[in-house]
Amino acid sequence: MPEADRPLWSRYMIDYCPSFPGGMLMSAIDNSVKDITTRIPQVWKQTAAELHSAGFTPLRYYLLAELLADLRERNKLNQAAHGRLFRQWFKDPVPAFQLRADAWKPWLERLNRAESPSRALDYVLHDADVPRLGRRRTNQRHRLSGPRYSQSSPILDTGANPGTSISKYTELRERNRLLEQENEALRRAAGDVTQAHRPGSELTDRDCARR
Repeated sequence: MPEADRPLWSRYMIDYCPSFPGGMLMSAIDNSVKDITTRIPQVWKQTAAELHSAGFTPLRYYLLAELLADLRERNKLNQAAHGRLFRQWFKDPVPAFQLRADAWKPWLERLNRAESPSRALDYVLHDADVPRLGRRRTNQRHRLSGPRYSQSSPILDTGANPGTSISKYTELRERNRLLEQENEALRRAAGDVTQAHRPGSELTDRDCARR
């Protein structure tokens, strides 16, 4: 793993940790990212190394963790359906979890093809049952019929462009919400990158290799 990435892995794993070592040690780890005074838990190092080998960068780990945390908060992530993607499921009260690195390679591959992180996540979570970008599945309920939508998909008369169905408008709002979330995660990550490369903020190779 590149030495320059180690402070960022530590920083992001404070927010989304593979295991929770206790409040006092978490506080010490937080300080160690800045002044190099505390060892990082071995399980954190192992998890970061596995994710790095699978193709993850610290930024992509943070972005995926943000998206997963949002889905879990909205009860759209559950162990029965999605446990296969995790080495360790979320543990409460602190939501510590470990990703199964190889299981997320399709997510990384779709990002490399310029697909949005949230859409790539849908692809992984739903066993690839996601239509190709720009091609939406239709069924009898949502199919267009002549110049108007069917009665089961009523037209909005306010708050949207003429001819926009309620279902389409709801989907657009959800996509906008996810894009805003992704942009916020990227802005926060960019600030962390800047902080990590300031003098005195990087971990040395000796300190990162300590056990």
